[in-house]
Amino acid sequence: MFDLFSKKKRDAKRVSPDVYQYDDIPHPLRIQLLHAFDDARGRIYSRTIPAYRAIGTEGFDLFAEASLVLRRELGLGRLIEVRKRVRSMKDTQTEDLRDEFTAFFENCTSEQVLDAVQVVMSLIEDADRNHLLDSECNAHSVAAEINRRFLEHRLGYKYQSGQIVIETNSILHAEAITPALTLLIDPRFAGANEEFLKAHEHYRHGRLAECLVDCLKAFESSMKIICDLKGWSYKPTDTAKSLIEVCLANNLVPTFTQQQFTSLRMLLESGVPTVRNKQAGHGQGATRHQVSPQLARFGLHLTAAAVVLLVDSFLNQDA
Repeated sequence: MFDLFSKKKRDAKRVSPDVYQYDDIPHPLRIQLLHAFDDARGRIYSRTIPAYRAIGTEGFDLFAEASLVLRRELGLGRLIEVRKRVRSMKDTQTEDLRDEFTAFFENCTSEQVLDAVQVVMSLIEDADRNHLLDSECNAHSVAAEINRRFLEHRLGYKYQSGQIVIETNSILHAEAITPALTLLIDPRFAGANEEFLKAHEHYRHGRLAECLVDCLKAFESSMKIICDLKGWSYKPTDTAKSLIEVCLANNLVPTFTQQQFTSLRMLLESGVPTVRNKQAGHGQGATRHQVSPQLARFGLHLTAAAVVLLVDSFLNQDA
C-alpha cells in the first residue's frame, strides 16, 4: 500500500470544506459573463466602423476575434458547430464567428470558459489602451464585474493582471480560512461554523458590515463552546474581551513567557472585536459607515486565524 500523492489530494478535498468550488461553471454565470463582455463589445464595434461604410467593411468584433484566437490556440477548425440559419444578404462572416463564440461559451468545458475569459479580456484591454472604451465601460470595470460574478457563484478564480488565478493561491485563504472551516466541521462547533459561513455569504454578496458582525459572532461562539465543553464558567452576556480572559486564565493557549502572553492578549482583544465594533457593531449616526472589501477580508482572515488557534488548542488539549 502506497500513500500516493493523488490519493492524498483526493482525500484532502474530501475532508477540507471550502467556501469556493473550482470544477463547475454554471450556465447562469456564463450568461452573466457574456453580458459583461457584450457591454464592451458593443462600444468597440460601433467605434471601429469606418465613417463611410463600404460593402463588406465592419467594425472590430470582440467575439468574432476571440473565436479566431481560440480556434488557433485550441487547435480546432471550428469551436462548435452552430445550427444553420436562413442566411440573408446582410449576413457576414463576423456574425457567424460571433454566433460560434457565444454558442461555444455556453457549452464548452469549465476550463475552456476560463480560457475564453482570458482571451476576451486581453482584447478588451488592448481596446482600452487604444481609447475605444470610456469611463462607464472599460477593462477595469469589466474585470471587476467578472470577479464579482465569480465570487457570487463561489467560483475559486479571479481575473488579475491579465491572468486567471486560483483564489486559494492566497496564503491567508489556504492557511487560515480552509483550516478554520475544517476545524469547525466538528458537530460540537456547529453554531460557530454556521456564523462563520454566514460571514462568507455576506462577503460574497457585498454585505460587508454584516460580514464583520458575523465574524465576531463566530469568534465569540467558538470561545463559548470551548468554555461549555471544558466546564469553565462565564456569563451569557460576556463580550469577546471577557471570554478571552476566561480562555487565557484556563491556559487554553500555552504561554511560555509573559511577553508572549501579553502579545497574544493584545492581538485577540484588538483584532476582530475592534474591527467589528468600530465599523459595524454600533449605530452609525449621521455619517454612514462604508466598510471596504479590504477591511471585510481582513476581518474574515483574522477571525479564521483566531478560530484556528483557539479550536486547535482545545482539540489538542482535549486529546
